[in-house]
Amino acid sequence: MTNREKVESYIPMVKFIAAVCGPRFEVVLHCLDDLDHSIIAIENGNISGRKVGDGLRDYALESLYNKEYIQQDFIANMHGHSDNGRLMRFSTFYIKDDRGRLVGFIGVNTDITELENIRKFVESEMFFQHDLSSHYVPTAATLSASEMFDEAMVDTLRILGYTHGASIKKEDRIRVISILNDRNMFSLKGVIPIAAKRLGISEPSIYRYLNSIKNDQHK
Repeated sequence: MTNREKVESYIPMVKFIAAVCGPRFEVVLHCLDDLDHSIIAIENGNISGRKVGDGLRDYALESLYNKEYIQQDFIANMHGHSDNGRLMRFSTFYIKDDRGRLVGFIGVNTDITELENIRKFVESEMFFQHDLSSHYVPTAATLSASEMFDEAMVDTLRILGYTHGASIKKEDRIRVISILNDRNMFSLKGVIPIAAKRLGISEPSIYRYLNSIKNDQHK
């Protein structure tokens, strides 16, 4: 088998990788018998604008001349930019002959531009945390005290990562009561017994928590 035949035997693998990974992954097969026209197969070439018959890019030549292939069979997830400015992740699988000489390689080049934009958006949004002391506004003016408290309770539990009042850890109860107090829930007539029932504690415990919160605020 000639070196080119060996490299050409990887063409089905190129198609397979592209089919599995999807359209953000450019998969290109290079044969090194002609560096100026090394590409013999490519999938999703629209990412870089390359086609069969095109040659090696600078980042591939650097890997070739540094002889990284001698010590390893592949390199993965190297970050850089394409010629058209897209943020990329480059991975290379080396194809060697029986003597360990490099005769070709498969390049998997992933366009991560949109993923990076999403990451930046998520990180920026994480700075805007819930304002736990904001005044709670009920969804309807005709809600009863019990219904208004239940809506505020559900919202508070969601903020703290709970699904129901009975699951609240002891150390988080005062946080729940503090948030509800900041939202003026305990100014509603008859809400203390409702709160005690929802939180699974006694009414005197509610009053003790509220007195503790009041004292802390006046320190």
